[in-house]
Amino acid sequence: MGSTTPIPLWKRVVGYGLVGFGVLSILDFVSPIPIPTTFLGAFVTGGIAIVAGAWMLTGGGWLVYLKRWAATRDLRPARKPDAARFDPLLPVEILRLARERGGLLTVSNVSIELNVPLDQAGAALEECVRRGNAFPDYDIDRQHAVYRFPEFMPPREQLGRDEPSH
Repeated sequence: MGSTTPIPLWKRVVGYGLVGFGVLSILDFVSPIPIPTTFLGAFVTGGIAIVAGAWMLTGGGWLVYLKRWAATRDLRPARKPDAARFDPLLPVEILRLARERGGLLTVSNVSIELNVPLDQAGAALEECVRRGNAFPDYDIDRQHAVYRFPEFMPPREQLGRDEPSH
């Protein structure tokens, strides 16, 4: 875990001295006759002395752990924001709408046709994608997302590629 080198005697003496001074400084705050420190200065100087003494006694190894923790901690929120909640049957209604519309839907299509808010429509479409019923795509001409439902799309021959077979 840490270094196995023993801490020199002088560092141990200085470390215990600093910890002792810090404790006495904090205790001095509550004593009836204050010695050198007064009021909140007793806590500040006591805290600094205790931290410095602990650092001397541990050989400074805990600073390495603090630096590593600070460098690797995740600054994102602990929880992801909740996704829009929707009726569990909304994806079924979306599948029905996809069948009626030839397998292509947008968030606004779903929102208007099924009378649901845009965030719920988007979340339900993403649920369809997550379950493998739809694939997200992007319509460059209209500059918006399109969801393709392959099982409801017409066969390639019906897409305007009517070529005579040989």
